[in-house]
Amino acid sequence: MHISDFAGGLVRLFSVKVVDNSFLTGKKIKTLKNRLTEGRIRIVAIFRNSSPLAVSGEAMLLPGDEVFFFAPKLEVRRLLKDIGCLEKPLKRILIAGGGHIGKRLALALEKDHYVKIIEQDPKRVKKIANELSNTIVLQGDCGDETLLVEESIDKVDLYCAITDNDGVNIISASLAKSHGARKAICILNHLYYNKLLPGTGIDLAVLPNVETLGSILKHVRQCDVAQVSLLRNGTAEAIEAVAHQGNGELSVVGRTVDTVKLPDGVVLGALIRNNEAIAIHHDTVFEDGDHVVMFTLEKKLVANIEEHFRSLAA
Repeated sequence: MHISDFAGGLVRLFSVKVVDNSFLTGKKIKTLKNRLTEGRIRIVAIFRNSSPLAVSGEAMLLPGDEVFFFAPKLEVRRLLKDIGCLEKPLKRILIAGGGHIGKRLALALEKDHYVKIIEQDPKRVKKIANELSNTIVLQGDCGDETLLVEESIDKVDLYCAITDNDGVNIISASLAKSHGARKAICILNHLYYNKLLPGTGIDLAVLPNVETLGSILKHVRQCDVAQVSLLRNGTAEAIEAVAHQGNGELSVVGRTVDTVKLPDGVVLGALIRNNEAIAIHHDTVFEDGDHVVMFTLEKKLVANIEEHFRSLAA
């Protein structure tokens, strides 16, 4: 349901939704340790009915929970397979909206996927059809139920509603899902439209404004930050900070994990040293230059992170 890369792509934060009768259903986190490679794969957050739960070994996963994992990128596929969340490849993709994003998405996918675009503006249809070599471009209304059925929406693996109209995106993606599309994604430029999604069947809403805000926050935070990713519509935050030796007595360098007093609500997700993700245990010692990725559920806790990872130039 979410995916972000950290440390130049070495580590990935992603979330999955627990479904009925899956491997995760009814499991306590402590029973999953044999699937989570020696501290290099970590569960950092659980959301139930949009509310966060405390992450502990006793926490039990139930259908509908959204579970956030940190894992080395090379182990993500293995982990998804182990927990029964690895899906069949997406091959047939239908894009609603032939604007800049739609065209760029088609360019990125058309080499290895079967891609179609639905665009209403005839001039735009002609233009992007000339710029795409392996994508079928159709002129039509993506909210036209008849058109979706004629284009065999029930055989589409992924439907992407990415017009510049949030209402159209929600209606179109919901129609696609109700007529059998395997997955439906829509772009929402206004956060308040997100409240309309429950009951639509839409699998994922992408919020570009939230992603942009995360890029800005990287430069605003009062510590040495390599990356910031906002999650859950901006209510939670993942921060990749760099540890430094000379930034005062609160520096984490030379201290073990269990002696660094991060507040409840801040969870260590990944530790990258010399371009390698290493295991995090209670006795792991932080070194100068370590990249530490943390997950926090409350914005007020960011100040504590800033104190421990303050930039040498600050």
